Amino acid sequence: MQNFGYGVEPPKSHIDVVMSSFDNPKSSHMKTIYSHPFNMNVNVYIPDVNGEDEDRIADFFIKMNKEVKKQIYYICDAEPTKLVEACQTLLKQRNIRIYAHSVCTNNENANVMCIYPSLKVADKHDLVMKVNKDTYQELGLEGQLTGHNKHDTSRVIKKTLPMKPPSIKNPDVGEYARLMWAFGRAANIKFLICAYDVSTGNYIELDDYFKGSFKVLGSGQSVDVDTFENVTLPSVLSNHVLDGLDEQDKWYQVENVVHWLGMVSSGMFQNKDVTKGFFRTVLDCEESCHSLHIATFRGFLSPHLLQMICEETRNNISEGQWCAVIASGAEDSPMAFGLTHGHGMSAENDLALVMFKRATNPYWMYKCMGSQEQTK
Repeated sequence: MQNFGYGVEPPKSHIDVVMSSFDNPKSSHMKTIYSHPFNMNVNVYIPDVNGEDEDRIADFFIKMNKEVKKQIYYICDAEPTKLVEACQTLLKQRNIRIYAHSVCTNNENANVMCIYPSLKVADKHDLVMKVNKDTYQELGLEGQLTGHNKHDTSRVIKKTLPMKPPSIKNPDVGEYARLMWAFGRAANIKFLICAYDVSTGNYIELDDYFKGSFKVLGSGQSVDVDTFENVTLPSVLSNHVLDGLDEQDKWYQVENVVHWLGMVSSGMFQNKDVTKGFFRTVLDCEESCHSLHIATFRGFLSPHLLQMICEETRNNISEGQWCAVIASGAEDSPMAFGLTHGHGMSAENDLALVMFKRATNPYWMYKCMGSQEQTK
């Protein structure tokens, strides 16, 4: 999760507490996970309350690492228009989901684009672009400021366009042509690309499909596992319950949990004398667990993989316990959760999910944190 220095106001966020069985594919947690398509770093938190589950948790992380390694993705050097054309060709041949995102473009003047399965229309893919001021003026299309900061003049093209080229009769054809023209003028850009076959459940090796279209620079993920002993927990995690709290108290408890997770991920447990006092006085933390195990998966993870990690992690914990998953999105992404999650126009940033396993009334909660509100 992101850390903010003294005097720096963190981005606005949104917190929800949701009752969910996790067995319904149409439940809100599925929609939330798939609305965060570009997961560049994922942390998994599992507590060992009594010190009896260390081997089981270690075996679980080994299993998850094997599943993550099955996902194939590439970092490619390509012309944007050629990448789009190659994706369109692939989509005509197979029932797949494609995820592509420009990388190494963390520059206010850089044009950024991503391709991902549509969140609104089944079996469709969308193209979203963030363009600099000069390109925006040349295009003549409607867009809004990203809202990253008051000096950022780049714009997000609000309207997502289908990956399939619009027909001549479609009024979107002019916008599509102008966007392709804008990126056709650009030099090669590094892209991350991943393709998932829905019918087989396998990830696709793209070498044969895109042979000659781009240069493959690398692929793969890595995982690290850390263990902290005698960890002080927020009260809502040690008590495993939010029932009966009014909305203000519930929000306060959930906010404490998210702050606590951010401090854990930043390594603050290394100074135990400082953190114990801070946790008890500021974050309402009293009880401790024997140990806390954290696995960090680095590299791109698709929403399908994030969903699997969330559900398998929750199934792995004991009845009445909790677990957490934090996914960090691409910092320069033109994607956004949207105004319903309290975000500005751009940047996925962090999605934090905390899940509780109970025989009756299981629930989970999440916090979405994105960019600042758009500049007025």
